[in-house]
Amino acid sequence: MKGARTGERAGEGGTAPPAPVFGSPGPPSDEPITVSQLATRIDQAIKGGLPDRFTVVGEISSLAHRTHYYFSLKDDRSVISAVVFASAAAKMGYTPRHGDSVIAKGRVEYYAPGGRISLIVNSMTPVGEGELERRYKQLCQELRGRGWLSQENKKP
Repeated sequence: MKGARTGERAGEGGTAPPAPVFGSPGPPSDEPITVSQLATRIDQAIKGGLPDRFTVVGEISSLAHRTHYYFSLKDDRSVISAVVFASAAAKMGYTPRHGDSVIAKGRVEYYAPGGRISLIVNSMTPVGEGELERRYKQLCQELRGRGWLSQENKKP
């Protein structure tokens, strides 16, 4: 593919070939499997191919609080879904906010009913306002200054 970078993994720079994550996939099979069987294989591959714990730095976005905190953790190149369950949130001593840059510690899990991979956060420490949020606010302020976001300029 033209323009594609080989040997680069999401969120990681460099040109080193990616390390095998899930082991040998085995020979391809034309035999159909169910969605549940595929989900089980994905779950097993994640559990068998990743460390038990991660420490991740990122910026909170799309934050929703319904007993638990659901949000996206992102940087300038990648995003992953994340959740802080109520029991972990009670011990955190920090209330997550949209745009905060944080260091999150947790594990990666696959939630088969939703087909979703998430970082299950058990502790989180704020490290300031996120750079992406700061740039977004700066751009909005600039566009407001030009009048581009005013109600008078909206088209019906």
